Amino acid sequence: MGIFEYVSRVTHPKKSMEAADILWATTVGLAAGFLAGILFAPETGKETRAAIVKTGRLVSTKVKKTLNHAKGTLEEAASDVANEFPTEGE
Repeated sequence: MGIFEYVSRVTHPKKSMEAADILWATTVGLAAGFLAGILFAPETGKETRAAIVKTGRLVSTKVKKTLNHAKGTLEEAASDVANEFPTEGE
């Protein structure tokens, strides 16, 4: 234990205890959630992985469509703006 940790514990014993309690509660909560997830999982691991892949592909497709639509809209807007201003030769 370093000097700074010792001074902190001596001057703020309640604060360090609260941090330890929070850490302990978080650890117990994570373990309980993990165990509950394994015990009550409605699908096998193989099925769950397949569902994750399927969902990932669907999301990827939707994102690509949305980005392509946004790209088209931006290109259209940029073209409209460019047409409003004359070029140097005109």
